[in-house]
Amino acid sequence: MMEKRYYYLNPARTEPLGPHTITELSTKVLKGELSTSTEVAAEGDKRWVPLGQLLTQVPLPPAALPPIPNSTAASRDELPPVPGYEPTPTRTAIQTDKPAGHCPACAQELVTEAGQLPPNCPHCGEYLRPEKDTMWQHIRAALVRPLTWRGRSPRREFWGSWLFNLLTYIPFLVVALTVISAFTFLTIDKIPANELNFELVAAAPNMIWAWVALGLLVAATVYFLLVLWAATARRLHDTGRSAWWLIISMVLSIGYQVAYVYELINYLSSINWRLLFAIEDESSLNARIEEISNQINLIGYGGACGALYLVTTIVGLTIFIFLVTDSKPGPNKYGPCCKYPHA
Repeated sequence: MMEKRYYYLNPARTEPLGPHTITELSTKVLKGELSTSTEVAAEGDKRWVPLGQLLTQVPLPPAALPPIPNSTAASRDELPPVPGYEPTPTRTAIQTDKPAGHCPACAQELVTEAGQLPPNCPHCGEYLRPEKDTMWQHIRAALVRPLTWRGRSPRREFWGSWLFNLLTYIPFLVVALTVISAFTFLTIDKIPANELNFELVAAAPNMIWAWVALGLLVAATVYFLLVLWAATARRLHDTGRSAWWLIISMVLSIGYQVAYVYELINYLSSINWRLLFAIEDESSLNARIEEISNQINLIGYGGACGALYLVTTIVGLTIFIFLVTDSKPGPNKYGPCCKYPHA
């Protein structure tokens, strides 16, 4: 029976080389010409597997090293010693690598090195979290792809991203509001009360720093919202669900806000403000203002606003349940599983 022969891919993974017998391939591994992660395929087979996996399945005869030229010694032990040279121990067995899932960034197959994952993906350079990971490792994984909607994120990466962004945004928000308030009040204090108006305050020279702080605050708010939405989309992907859940929730929320503002404007336009402020009795005025305030609070719970509010709440609670659900083992159409790489 003819021995089975195999092809292997060149380092650039563009051309198959061979064919070679399994003995020839094992000799190349011992010489350092190939590694156990080199992909090989048998003649007539379209499936490429790591060479290390093949070597563990096929019993190998001891690979003979080529003879030393111009030497009559029978073995390395009979060679004369070389001054200053310490021989390396003979390798008695091939340490094979094992498949270890796929890279979360490029989806290429990963193999262990000496029983551990490499620190970075050999295909794209993506940082690979160790087996005993920490919350910072998950936060770091989220920071590498802040605006990426594709791929998957486990729960710790998702909540770590939210925690880090909120802890970063809140101090920035406090500083920005402090700067805006400080320069606004300083400007108002310098303008006489009888001349005070919005145009005069907005055009004051000192207000330039308040406008800069406001612009940075708006930009930061938009950025952090996009980062959190992207993390939510990846978390939904990790549970096997589409990011359309998030988009539907956002559309419903915007629709509710529009309906609320529309009904609020209609209600406020129906109030006779002249008669309201013409009331001289203070108790009657306060009672009327309280009535208007209560009516404004009830606007969001009646009619179209109430229906949208109810639907938005139900969808939001459903998405929250999805977010706290564990990762779905194994790869899906959104990519490989980051939490269970061996599934």
